[in-house]
Amino acid sequence: MKKKTEKYLSEPARKVPVIIQADVVVAGGGSSGVCAAVAAARQGASTILIEKNGCLGGACTGGLVSIWHSLYSIDQSKKIIGGIIDDVINELRKRNAIYNTSDWYSSIASDKTSYVVDTEAVKLVFDELVLNAGVTVLLHTYVVGALSKEVSSIQAILIENKSGRGAIQGKVYVDCTGDGDLAYYAGVEYEKGDENQAVQPPGLCVRVGNLQPEKAEDAFRKGKVLEALLEHPMDYNNQLYTAHLWGTTGVYRKDEMMLAAARMVNTDCTDAFQLSQAEIEGRRQIDWIVRTLRNKIPGFEDMHIIDIAAEVGPRETRRFLGDYVLTEEDILSGRQFEDVIAQGTYPVDIHNPFGRGTVIKLLDGSMIEFDESGKRIRTMWTVDRSKNNAKYYRIPYGVLLPCNMHNLMVAGRCISATHKALGAIRVMVNCMQLGQAAGIGAAIASLTGTSPREVKRDKVQDGLRSLGMPI
Repeated sequence: MKKKTEKYLSEPARKVPVIIQADVVVAGGGSSGVCAAVAAARQGASTILIEKNGCLGGACTGGLVSIWHSLYSIDQSKKIIGGIIDDVINELRKRNAIYNTSDWYSSIASDKTSYVVDTEAVKLVFDELVLNAGVTVLLHTYVVGALSKEVSSIQAILIENKSGRGAIQGKVYVDCTGDGDLAYYAGVEYEKGDENQAVQPPGLCVRVGNLQPEKAEDAFRKGKVLEALLEHPMDYNNQLYTAHLWGTTGVYRKDEMMLAAARMVNTDCTDAFQLSQAEIEGRRQIDWIVRTLRNKIPGFEDMHIIDIAAEVGPRETRRFLGDYVLTEEDILSGRQFEDVIAQGTYPVDIHNPFGRGTVIKLLDGSMIEFDESGKRIRTMWTVDRSKNNAKYYRIPYGVLLPCNMHNLMVAGRCISATHKALGAIRVMVNCMQLGQAAGIGAAIASLTGTSPREVKRDKVQDGLRSLGMPI
C-alpha cells in the first residue's frame, strides 16, 4: 500500500457553526494546558480547555510518567518552582497519592525533593482543579485547523469531536498541544529537531506488578537490569534495545513499578504513520522486556503487566520561533532574565534519535553519558572540567510569544527554544510553569483588549506571585 500519492480530492465548502466563545481558549489538556486554563480562569477570564484524550494530564496520565522533578535549586537552599503545581501536590497529599523519593533507580533526579505521583489520582485532581476554577472543558476533541482574519491574528479554531465539526472563538489562544498543532495550523514558523532535523525519540511507559522489591532494587542498583536487556538483540526483530530503562516504585505498593521502558528511534510523532508504528513498536518492546526480566533477573520472576500507557510520550517535535529563543548556554549558565516567568534545574537531557546513547548535562558541571554499550560514564562538560556555579536556570516570557502572531501564545515543549535547550525544559514541572505564565498573560491581554506581547511583564510576574510562584 502506498502511503502518499499525487492524487487529490476537492472537499465541498461548508459553513461551520461557532459552538462556544471565550476570552481565552487553551488547546491541549496536558500539564501545561491545565495550568494555563486554571491560571487564566483565576485571573477572571472566561476559559475553554480542549483535550484530545478522555482525561486531562497528558504525559502524566495518558503516558503514565509518574516522576515530577525537584522544585528546589540544586543545592536545595531555595524553592524555585511553585504556584498551581503546589496546589496539585497538596491535593495529592490529601489523597496519600504522592511521595518524595531519593530515586535510586534514576541517575537524573537524585534528590529527595523530587516526587512520585499516582497517575490515576492526578486525573481526579486535575478534574477538580479546572472545575473549581470555572473552566469549560471539551474532552475527546481535536484541533484540526485555524481561521485567520489576517496573517497574524486567529479568528477561530476548528475542532472535531463526537458532535462533528465546529469552530471555537476566543480573544487569545494558548497552544499547549505539545506538538504545537494550533500554531502549525496558524502558519507560525517552526523548527524541528537538531541541525539535521533529527528529533529525540519518543518513549512508552508500563506499570508492572508482583516484583520482589528488595531483589529488584538491588538489581537496578548494580546495573543488572539494563545489562540483561543490552546483552542480546530483541528476539522479535533482531534489533538492539535502545533505551536506558528507569522507573519509579508504586505509590501504594512497593511491589509495583512504573518503567520508562521503550524508546522508538527514527520517529517523528507529527507523522501519523510513524506515530502509529511507534505505538505498536513500543508495546512489542515492553513485551520483550517483561519476558526477558522474568527469565534473567532475580526479583522479577513473577512480574506481570498492570497497564501500558495509552499513548507514547514524544520528547520533541515542533518548536515555534518566538520573541526570544532559549539556548543551551542560557540553561547551563543560569542566565538572568528581567522577564523571568519560570525556573528549573532539570538537566539538558538528549537521547540519540537513531539508536543507543544518551547525554545528560547537569547544572553543577557534571555530565552523564550512556554509551552504545550501555555503560554509564560520568565526566564534566565544562571546558576546564571545573564545577559550574549555576544553581538553577530561568526562562523568559518571550519564549511564549510566537513571531508575528497577535493573539496566540505557546506553552509546554513547543515553546521557542533550541533543540538542546528543549532537552531541559520539556519535563512536567517546567511545562506546568510555562502553562501558568501563558494563562496569566493571555487573561490579562484578553481582559484589557491588548495582545500578549503588549502585556507588561511585571503584571505577569505579579500574577505568578499571587499563585505562589517564587520569582
